Amino acid sequence: DDSLADVTFVVGPERKIVKGLRIVMAARNKFLRKMLYDSKTEDGGLKNTFELPQTHGVSFDLMVKFIHSGGLTWEPHQTVQLLEVSIDFEVSELMKKCMELVAESM
Repeated sequence: DDSLADVTFVVGPERKIVKGLRIVMAARNKFLRKMLYDSKTEDGGLKNTFELPQTHGVSFDLMVKFIHSGGLTWEPHQTVQLLEVSIDFEVSELMKKCMELVAESM
């Protein structure tokens, strides 16, 4: 339910909108904590919208869902891009799950 979201990401060249809960994302990921709490607006408030034009939109959305829920299922063809995003944003649990799936498929 996006009605509770307090942070928005505009992701990839397709400008996919991904919403999240700042406190949940920050509590579960140090990289995002720094990004979400160190980025300020001109008036000193917390930034609420983040542009990530180089990030794969669907994979970022899946990663955010993983961070919020602690679990996730995805299509096998999404694994490599999801792994890349989890590496970029230092989501170690998701990285591990992706690498296990890649190893199983070899």
